[in-house]
Amino acid sequence: MKTIFAENLKRIREERGLTQAELVNISGCTNIAHFETGRRIPSVKNFCKISTALHVTLDELVRDQRGMGVFDGLTEEQIQTVLSLINCLRKKE
Repeated sequence: MKTIFAENLKRIREERGLTQAELVNISGCTNIAHFETGRRIPSVKNFCKISTALHVTLDELVRDQRGMGVFDGLTEEQIQTVLSLINCLRKKE
């Protein structure tokens, strides 16, 4: 089942003029094809690598066309907590 993330990943990759193989090389994530079809969901570490490789925010990868995303419905404090956790994971790479 395709997810918003899967659709956005493919769309953004194509907008950047990248093939799946090129994104694999840039990001270091070997499951790009699986992520784009929705067969797999990336780990937080790979999610961050993809975001960095495509030069987009994590939010841009998970928002739908109406602007709805994973942060909708969360308080500012909750959003900051999630972002802090993501930043911690990036530093551990």
